[in-house]
Amino acid sequence: IFDAALVDKNRTKLIQSVTLVMAIADELRQRGMIHPEIYNKIKAAGTSQDQMRELYNSLTTREVKFAFYKILKEIDLNPK
Repeated sequence: IFDAALVDKNRTKLIQSVTLVMAIADELRQRGMIHPEIYNKIKAAGTSQDQMRELYNSLTTREVKFAFYKILKEIDLNPK
């Protein structure tokens, strides 16, 4: 069972460790889960940490958090 609180609880760790932010954002945008304006903010952010902070701003529902979690597991299996 997925717990959306898991995504919230690990926010700081994920911001520091996830490097393939745009791959996650691309997938979320393709699924219609983030607005193009948010996507552009993520893309414009300087560092992967800044990109993750912007991405976290878009994780507003349990459904989007679950999609983020699944994509993260698929794309960034070995975060640095």
